[in-house]
Amino acid sequence: FDEMVITIGPGSYTGVRVALTIAKTLNATMNLKIKTVSSLKAMAGMKKAISILDARSKKLFLGIYNEGKVIVEDCLINMGEFENYQKKYSDYEIVGDTSLVGLPEQEINLVKNIYTLSYLESEVENVDGLVPRYIKEVEAKKICQ
Repeated sequence: FDEMVITIGPGSYTGVRVALTIAKTLNATMNLKIKTVSSLKAMAGMKKAISILDARSKKLFLGIYNEGKVIVEDCLINMGEFENYQKKYSDYEIVGDTSLVGLPEQEINLVKNIYTLSYLESEVENVDGLVPRYIKEVEAKKICQ
C-alpha cells in the first residue's frame, strides 16, 4: 500500500495524536502518502448529515455535511444550541453521539466512510507540520495556566 487516510480530530486527544505519530512514521520510513479527514466528516460519510461528538462539559463538536462537502465547519457548541441547528437543517440526518441529544444510536461504517471520503481529499504536502484539529482547549492546559 502507498497511502494512509487518518482522522485528524476533533475527538480523543490521545487517539488523534497516536494516529498522527503512526502516519508521520510511515511517511518518513516508507514514503507513504497521507490524507486526513475530519472525525465529524468521517461519521457523516457521503450523507446529508449533522455530525456530533461528545466534547464533554455539556458541549458538542458539530459539523454539517452534504455528500462530503462542508456545509458548517467543525465547531464547538453548547448542548442547548443543538436544537437551533436541528431546526435549521431539519432534513439532515443526525449521526455520531446521538444519544446525547435523545436520539437512538446508529451503526456507522467508519472504514467505508473514510475510504470513500479519501477520494475527495488531497495528499498532505507537509506531513511534519501535521497536527490534530483542536477545537477546544485541552483541559490540562486550562488548569495549568
